[in-house]
Amino acid sequence: MGAHAAGSLALGAVVACVVGIAALRLLLAVVARSRLIVFGAYCLALGASVIGWEIVTR
Repeated sequence: MGAHAAGSLALGAVVACVVGIAALRLLLAVVARSRLIVFGAYCLALGASVIGWEIVTR
């Protein structure tokens, strides 16, 4: 692996870590405030969207 590829890999890992931590903090805040109602609605909407997308694109 070249130096450029290793640098890109390291940058990607750092960005993924930061975004993951931010997403977890947001999720914990939503769960603490609304007792999973908002998160449950989000999961249902996202799941229905993914299933719909799969049906339409086949």
